[in-house]
Amino acid sequence: MKKLLPIVLVVLFSIIVTPALISCGGGEEPSATVTETPVQEAYIDMGGTLPLTGIGAYLGTPVQRTVDLIIDDFNENGGIVIDGVKYLIDMTWYDDAYDPVRGRTNVEKLINEDNVDYIVGLFGSTFSASSSLLADNQVLVTTTSSGGQEIISPERPYVFRPYMGATVGAYSIMGWLIDNYDIQNFAMLTYETMSSIEIAECYEKVCGELGVETSVIYYPPLTMDYHTMLTTLLADDPDLLFVGPEPLKQARQLGYTGMATGMLTSTNVDVVVGTAGIEYSEGYFISQNLDWRVTPESTQFHDDYVAKYGEYDDQALSFVGLIEAIIQGIEKAESTDPTDVMIAFDQMAADSEPIHLPIGDAYWSGEKRYGGLNHQLVMPIHLMDIQDGVPQLLEILPPPPADEIVPCP
Repeated sequence: MKKLLPIVLVVLFSIIVTPALISCGGGEEPSATVTETPVQEAYIDMGGTLPLTGIGAYLGTPVQRTVDLIIDDFNENGGIVIDGVKYLIDMTWYDDAYDPVRGRTNVEKLINEDNVDYIVGLFGSTFSASSSLLADNQVLVTTTSSGGQEIISPERPYVFRPYMGATVGAYSIMGWLIDNYDIQNFAMLTYETMSSIEIAECYEKVCGELGVETSVIYYPPLTMDYHTMLTTLLADDPDLLFVGPEPLKQARQLGYTGMATGMLTSTNVDVVVGTAGIEYSEGYFISQNLDWRVTPESTQFHDDYVAKYGEYDDQALSFVGLIEAIIQGIEKAESTDPTDVMIAFDQMAADSEPIHLPIGDAYWSGEKRYGGLNHQLVMPIHLMDIQDGVPQLLEILPPPPADEIVPCP
């Protein structure tokens, strides 16, 4: 039995030894089989409240669709792995029908019931109604159509605006219009809401500094007949008239042949053309819409959007930053904690590190306007107008410099 023991040990060794340690016929040694530890999966809870029905649906729907498209792509590509945990995004949407009271209720549900860490895409009136809630909770918020000093402030360090409204590029836009169209008289007919008043007052200040006369008339939401207000504005023979689609139609019917614009709002071209008609919308100037043809990435975004929804919305690229900024902030922070992401954003601003968007690089700025906070994302400005019923790119301006993003009244 003692003579058999070495043979038995050799046999046993050959059975239990890792195959990679055995050479077969002098050929290449097969690699060892490695069993990977399964990655734990978790979710980043996000939410939003938008006007998805009613008069504001044309604004809210492209925001929701854009955010959902990017989240779907993020999840389908495996999310992000941090400290061995794979994080995907879980998104909850509520419809506020452009009602700030309903919007506040939705924000309460998102914070207190859904326990979200991020709120995406709040509009100005809803944000204003919910600001006290947001200030008391460490929920990182990205906003769209309002960016006043009372919205982004040291009292609300978790609030960022990765959507560039027209007031952010006001000096660049008006300077270009003055140089190219000799604008000397600018008339505005706009909503009597907080965000619209802020925008109009900002443009009054900018135009005054650039030597352009301005006049403004506000109207309450749901107004349908603008003839009297338009007659008053048109009496001054403006070179540039800011009006929405229905007032545009009525201004043309009253005989106004000058330049018209929707540059103070992100513009759904189909709504403009469908409401005012191709003839009356010809030459309608736009500054917030982004042309999807400018880069391979923006073209791919367009194609993915059409594949998912069956149509494209000309506003869609304007809203990409609302969710891309959060995702890239999480990647930068290597953390899903909103506080860590807020700190990462501030560090990116200090280092002039960009947020990568399909149309090009964007940067955090706005320190002068927002009490020392660089919480406004600036990006290239696309100047467009409507020709034969479709938007045409006129020129791309660089992201506005920090000294242009200054306090407005």
